[in-house]
Amino acid sequence: MAGIHRNAEPCVLHLRPHWELRIMIELAFLACLSAEPEICEDKAMQFADLSVMTCMMGAQPQLAQWQSEHPGWVVQRWSCRSMPAGRST
Repeated sequence: MAGIHRNAEPCVLHLRPHWELRIMIELAFLACLSAEPEICEDKAMQFADLSVMTCMMGAQPQLAQWQSEHPGWVVQRWSCRSMPAGRST
């Protein structure tokens, strides 16, 4: 079975004072069609300079807004995670 291989990027650690670090937080969620719950898509929203805890506390209103803007879709599960600034999913 053939797999998908990504080019590995070298791991470089740049030490900076904590106040200069820009952390991105991703609110990742699974959205499924309400009429066909077996059809689902992975979705994500990114936020700058938030903590994971802040994301977790503010996720439900964000997801409710997304769901109201996307009728016919239901959010099944979600999680918050940190990611390096400049990386998008």
